[in-house]
Amino acid sequence: VLEDDRVEAEGDRGVFQVMEGQAELQGNPAVATGEQGVMEAPRIQYTRDSGIVQGSGGVRARIDEARDSPLGGSPLARGEGPVMVEAEQGYLRDEPRTFLFVGNVRAWRGDDLLVTEELRGDEAEDRLTATGGVRTLWHPEDEEGGAGGPDEEAPIEVTSDEMVYRQ
Repeated sequence: VLEDDRVEAEGDRGVFQVMEGQAELQGNPAVATGEQGVMEAPRIQYTRDSGIVQGSGGVRARIDEARDSPLGGSPLARGEGPVMVEAEQGYLRDEPRTFLFVGNVRAWRGDDLLVTEELRGDEAEDRLTATGGVRTLWHPEDEEGGAGGPDEEAPIEVTSDEMVYRQ
């Protein structure tokens, strides 16, 4: 178990390099919880100086408070509940608040979906960038701001090499 000001993490096995401020946790899965949400992966590394949590070997993440995160300008920020992300690798950082997911990335909230090779969020720049075979499926909101019903507009599908959302 690792407890720090920025992150709490646990795994089945841990290697801690106290003088270097680094930790590596392995588990089925190892789990790290921070301000942005939760990351699960077979291997999680944490570096105290940079505040970066890195997951590898197949990552599942839950990003809480999507409207207040780098996802805020995208359709994934609408609705209730967290945004879920799956990727081969993931990086979360709380100061400045950023994230990066790489390799077969799939992010969704409700029925809205984004699939890409790389998904990068930067709160300071109010930017969400998806690159590499980007495919999205967004369900338009009705006039009250909720998801449309079954008789509403069809979902919007977008395919591109790159997409950028700004707050």
